[in-house]
Formats: sequence, C-alpha cells, structure tokens
Amino acid sequence: MIQYPEEPIETTGTVVFLLSNIGTKSEGVFPFLYVNRNTMYKLHLRGDDSFEERGFRPYDGMRVKVSGVKIEDIKKSVAAGTLIADTVILADKPENPSGDSPQNEAESVSIEEAVPPPATPTE
Repeated sequence: MIQYPEEPIETTGTVVFLLSNIGTKSEGVFPFLYVNRNTMYKLHLRGDDSFEERGFRPYDGMRVKVSGVKIEDIKKSVAAGTLIADTVILADKPENPSGDSPQNEAESVSIEEAVPPPATPTE
C-alpha cells in the first residue's frame, strides 16, 4: 500500500459536485472544495464511503470551513490534492449573536464561478 504524506489543513470554500474520473471504471460525480480560481480540492469525509461520498451532499453549493489533512494526488489534472475532512461547518453561519457584521466576512462563490467552463474547440 502506498503511503502519501499528510499535511494538516483548514480552509474555506464552496462545495461543488463535479463529474470526475471520466472514462474510467470509477467515473462519477464527486465533491470538490472550490477555494479560488487556482485552488480546488477533491473532498472526502473521513469514515464516509469513498464511492458514495454522501457526507457532503447536505453542503452542496454551500460555503464551508473544512479541517482535516491534505494528501497529494498522483494525477494533478483535477485538483490540488485530496482533502480528508475531519470537521465541516458552514462558513456563513453567524457566529456573532449581537448581529454585528464580522470584521473579516468571507466572500461567497457562486456555483457558476466554481465550475470550470466547458472546453470549446478552436477554429
């Protein structure tokens, strides 16, 4: 069994489900964490079935804060690595009971921005 180095990570992004592993036996729709235009992680909730990935379904399209470990993927074409999540919380959930805006409010990302545009053939 190949061991990959694990790096502790805590990051915030939008959960999106994308078709992955196209053309293989493991092709399917899997959760990803879109952090910004340059960073997207494949997601896995520790203890969840890696083929079903049901643990992230309730967060589809939501901005979340994820803590866990990142492992490098052999294939870098899809994501910056796999984030194995230990905890997931809503990022936009108000943490200030007084109703005041937090100082560093995270900016939400729309699903349209999170999903890369389809490739177009060149003339």
